[in-house]
Amino acid sequence: MNLNQVAGGEMEYNTQRKNLIIAEYGRNIQNMVEYVCATEDSVERNRLALAVIQVMGQLNPHLRDVPDFKHKLWDHLYVMADFKLDIDSPFPKPDPIVLAAKPIPVPYNTTVPKVRFYGKGIEMLLKKCGELEEGEERKAFAQAMGNLMKTYHKAWNDENVSDEAIANQMVELSKGLVTPYEGMSFRYEKLQGKNIPNNNQFRANPTNNNRNNKNFKNNNRNNNPNNPNRNNNPNRNNNPNSNNPNNSNYKFKK
Repeated sequence: MNLNQVAGGEMEYNTQRKNLIIAEYGRNIQNMVEYVCATEDSVERNRLALAVIQVMGQLNPHLRDVPDFKHKLWDHLYVMADFKLDIDSPFPKPDPIVLAAKPIPVPYNTTVPKVRFYGKGIEMLLKKCGELEEGEERKAFAQAMGNLMKTYHKAWNDENVSDEAIANQMVELSKGLVTPYEGMSFRYEKLQGKNIPNNNQFRANPTNNNRNNKNFKNNNRNNNPNNPNRNNNPNRNNNPNSNNPNNSNYKFKK
């Protein structure tokens, strides 16, 4: 495009151009692909196609570590050429029907676990335990599952549960595949080095919050020398019930 075309009102806008087939490569790569398709000499066409592949690879250097990166570039070249490019490619020409096919939808898991705080994971692990042969591995697996179920039960219900109840739930959730061994007892376990936090400890307590805010305001008022309502009692620091660290009677809260 020259200045005469611009002055004559012949400027070309993007809305007047063809739609980009793969917009990530831009208009210049699309024009290069069209030029390769219009080349009649097969040797020259192969040489130009290889040059276009090199330029496409330079535009995406972060994808060089991706497996089959070259194969992906050649597929993109055929797509931008509308599968009309006749060249000697190191990879087979992709099938337009296969590329245009929609992926198979993944069905949602609509099953509801029998015990919500155990979830489907516990049921799947119990099923896996029931598929093992009798032996030490199966026994250790059942012991670990009982410990895990007792930990989950304690974390979400905030109450102690008997080993008999855990054993009955193991039989129920596994549909009779897993039966605890005689004399087996369950204990609370640690997950990832820490106990599962009790959900009750995260609940807001408005009474404690109001008390803490009131104490904070009182401490700021007494520590401010310009406050006329400051408590200037000289025996304030000697109060045996005071929380002043300088007091000899000060005790840390347990």
